[in-house]
Amino acid sequence: RASGESNALLLAGYVAQSTIANNEFARLGDSAIVAYGRSEGIDASAGDYPQDNLVEANHIHDIGLVGKQTAGYFQSIAGHNTIRRNVIYHGPRVG
Repeated sequence: RASGESNALLLAGYVAQSTIANNEFARLGDSAIVAYGRSEGIDASAGDYPQDNLVEANHIHDIGLVGKQTAGYFQSIAGHNTIRRNVIYHGPRVG
């Protein structure tokens, strides 16, 4: 169970074949799970990004208490991740 005034979990750079499952993320200032990579150029060919990860069966609620551009799951420069069977509600925007 995570709470506070920031993102709860950050997958930064190369993170592969990890599983985030069966957790509760509640009362967060920002997003619950953030997957964020780095790119050399515009095609992310260096592979320095979260990939082939599983985010499943998490309970995410009451997020974005401080930041208003938050999400239950957010990714930027990330790929081949599977997000399924999560319950996300009570946030300032879409899950």
